Amino acid sequence: MVIDQATLTGSAVGTLGFEAMAGMQHQAKTSMEQLKRAGENMGEVVVEFPMLPAYEDALKSQVADLKNIGGPYAGCITAGIFLKHFTDYPWIHLDLANSFRNAPKAYWTSGATGAGVRLLAQFISQWKAHD
Repeated sequence: MVIDQATLTGSAVGTLGFEAMAGMQHQAKTSMEQLKRAGENMGEVVVEFPMLPAYEDALKSQVADLKNIGGPYAGCITAGIFLKHFTDYPWIHLDLANSFRNAPKAYWTSGATGAGVRLLAQFISQWKAHD
């Protein structure tokens, strides 16, 4: 299984603010549930966004196999769907658009937070492959 962490579009912050990070998965449902539980325990909440087949239409192109931008709506999800096209294995994407804070909160200082590092350490320490 692969877990990637990146800020793809910044649109996740528009939906979730800075209190949670968006997550999407392909063939990794059980691992995503374990990751969400680890996030709840670590104070790094992961909200799973749906990669519904209808969102695939936003990536269709008349001149290319696939567009890399889906349009004005569901930007975080269509970016995740774009990445999914390059996976044929269990995969989780964590969108870290919330990884920068203007003011300190909890264990985060202002500035770059390192969001996701503690989450992945917790997840890996208790991970069980069931997918």
